[in-house]
Amino acid sequence: MIHIAYLIDTWVWIEHYEGRSQRARESIEGNEILCVSAVNIAEIAQRYAKEGKPVVAARINDVLRRATVIPVDTMIASMAGMMRNQEIYGGIADAIILATARIGNHTIVTGDQHFRDLPEVVFIGHTEK
Repeated sequence: MIHIAYLIDTWVWIEHYEGRSQRARESIEGNEILCVSAVNIAEIAQRYAKEGKPVVAARINDVLRRATVIPVDTMIASMAGMMRNQEIYGGIADAIILATARIGNHTIVTGDQHFRDLPEVVFIGHTEK
């Protein structure tokens, strides 16, 4: 498989924004081509909603500045539904992210345990700042 881009999972964005992971910062600020699933945008909005619309807008605008957003189409949705609880045991959002990566030949960058042992994943986990 030819790697096209890094699909940066929500876990990495949050670690970066909250200053908890040097590796998250390096993944986002490095020289790789970045993408996200539209699901990641929803998760980021959900995570920062309690901080208000200006914070949500700032986070999403930052993601849009750095990464290409891949919409969820019927191919991704169908594959995700078939993989959930067979290849990935997180929620349907995790399955959609995995399907997005597989269909687009992207490598997922994350610290989310649901992705830990999958071949198309760079697992960064928690690290010191």
